[in-house]
Parts: sequence; C-alpha cells; structure tokens
Amino acid sequence: MPSWSNCRRRCWIRYPEQLSIIITYLGISLLFISWAGIFLEVMLIISLVRYAAVQDELMAKKYKGEWSKYAEKTRRLFPFLY
Repeated sequence: MPSWSNCRRRCWIRYPEQLSIIITYLGISLLFISWAGIFLEVMLIISLVRYAAVQDELMAKKYKGEWSKYAEKTRRLFPFLY
C-alpha cells in the first residue's frame, strides 16, 4: 500500500469531494436566488467542516506520523484558507 505522502503529493486540499458539494449547492442556491437555500448551504458548510475534523482525527489515529506530515502540506476544504 502506498504511503500518504507519496500517494497525494500534489493535492492542495484533503477533502475535494466535500468542497465540490459546497460549490455545487452554493451555485444552485444562487441560481434560484433562494434565501432558504443559502441558509441550508451555511448549515451544510458547518456540517462538512465538522465531518472533516472528525475524519482528520480518525486518519491521524490510523496513519499516525504520515498523516500529520500530509496534513501540514495541505488544507482541509478551501485551498490557501482552511
């Protein structure tokens, strides 16, 4: 099994799937100019940020030192921000 540092060397974010969900639903909310949709988007962002934190804890337990090195090089959800 390849190590995390070799496997994902050039990745800027650790959870691209969650970022794509956020962008998609934000686009839909803005397309229909829906305040309810924007409110749900904020709730979605909060839940995905919490999910990413839990995933980080689980991965840190499983991969120990390798994960911490990988986590230092990448961001969670938003490139160059978080």
